[in-house]
Amino acid sequence: MENKVFSSLNELQREIPRILEKHGSDQSLAALALANPLLALRQIGYSFTPEAEQDIADHIRFGKANAAKVNELKASLHASTGHVITGDEVPVAAIEKILKQLPEKSKLKKLDAHKVQELFRTRPLLAGTKVNDPLETYAAEHPTVQQLVALRKLQATHAPLGSREGVEKIQKDTNLLKGIRFRLSRKK
Repeated sequence: MENKVFSSLNELQREIPRILEKHGSDQSLAALALANPLLALRQIGYSFTPEAEQDIADHIRFGKANAAKVNELKASLHASTGHVITGDEVPVAAIEKILKQLPEKSKLKKLDAHKVQELFRTRPLLAGTKVNDPLETYAAEHPTVQQLVALRKLQATHAPLGSREGVEKIQKDTNLLKGIRFRLSRKK
């Protein structure tokens, strides 16, 4: 079992050929890696610094360009609210800070607290290629709301990594991905 801590996405990318050479034909690991590559790497003994883990997870979920956009939106939201947004949830304190920034005539500010919490907590729905976000109705009221809607749309169109529970179900079904083998493609 490996015992390496990755501190960056680049460090992991440099190690991938050796990992695939050593573990590329492991069927159970392949199934796990399809659902959540970070869990697969942990299973064989690798670990990550918190910053690297978030960077790698975003890169896997959103791709290079969209991961950069997600990071930019999260940084901007952090700057305007003073709260870090991790995952797909917005902290209650960040919601309260956003509401304080809205102009007095804001329609969003006039809603009762329960309705506002519901708007922020309701995940956008993906209908075909269109994202329906209930918060989008209020996006024009403040740049911070616009940024949050943009972030939520990116999150809605890119599936999160598989949860530990979901991955355990995949691992129990031994016939699910029979015959899959990973290899490194060096196309240029």
